[in-house]
Amino acid sequence: LAQEFPSFPMTASSASRLLRNAPKTSRSFSSCAAREAFSLPQFAETVTPRPLVDRYRRRMEYLRISLTDRCNLRCMYCMPEEAVDFAPSDELLTVDELARISSVLVELLGIRKVRLSGGEPTVRKDFEEICDMLGSLRANGSDGPGLHALGITTNAVRLPRYIPTLQRNGIREVNVSLDTLVPVKFQFIARRDAKNFHVVHNTICELADNPFFRLKVNCVVLKGVNDDEILDFVELTRTLPLDVRFIEFMPFSGNKWEEGKMVPKAKMLEKMTEKFGESLRPVRTDRASTAKMWQVDGYAGRVGIISSMTDEFCGGGNRGRLSSEGG
Repeated sequence: LAQEFPSFPMTASSASRLLRNAPKTSRSFSSCAAREAFSLPQFAETVTPRPLVDRYRRRMEYLRISLTDRCNLRCMYCMPEEAVDFAPSDELLTVDELARISSVLVELLGIRKVRLSGGEPTVRKDFEEICDMLGSLRANGSDGPGLHALGITTNAVRLPRYIPTLQRNGIREVNVSLDTLVPVKFQFIARRDAKNFHVVHNTICELADNPFFRLKVNCVVLKGVNDDEILDFVELTRTLPLDVRFIEFMPFSGNKWEEGKMVPKAKMLEKMTEKFGESLRPVRTDRASTAKMWQVDGYAGRVGIISSMTDEFCGGGNRGRLSSEGG
């Protein structure tokens, strides 16, 4: 913010450092010195609203907010099964802090879309309060200031209880992570009880049947684990109006990434083409989209591939990320 607006009273690094290091009793914006830095009325008096543009002249309109690094699953491609060093709860941004930062970014700096992520965002005890806060920032009209799209990325294990909350706050775009359609494999991949599979699968069907939601199912493809289910996932799109997106296995800290475990985009597409031939047709997508999309003739949904390892796809990027600790 300080780089974009010289009149901003605190550098971004010093504000972030203040939030991280302040004791719990003073981290609320009601008593923290950072209140002056992020006070919307004061900021609005000194700044003319304008969009955020990075050094590559890409306009930033989309913000992903990580609410926590904690998760109720231990997916083998994401994190170790045990001994995970999570951030202390008192170091996470509070609802008040999230509200003030979001207000500045949305009302003054042109953020039009927010997606909640994690970890698993629904494990936060104040998840519903956060949703209500973001819902209050929605735009009144199609061209007016405010949020024009709200979404969430989730494993859906705890999502059923929050479906009314999502609807109340206009959180339509739901990305559900599901890497297998076989309950036993779910337990192997997620390292948690297979009963959770049935919760996730039933939730996907419920959301797909509700025209309020725009649903995507994300599947990380692992060689020798679930790559034999690619066509089964495509079949989900025969009757369900959703997007299935296959994701190349990416390296993360502690996930024991190996190139031999990765199934590249070319192999996934080859398998789908062998089955569907010319009936599998490419679908035009937005330049900022991370997925290349296809649709089988006559199917209700679409399939896509996020080739983060074998393709370059950042040229049209329009998104930023706010970590759960304010970074």
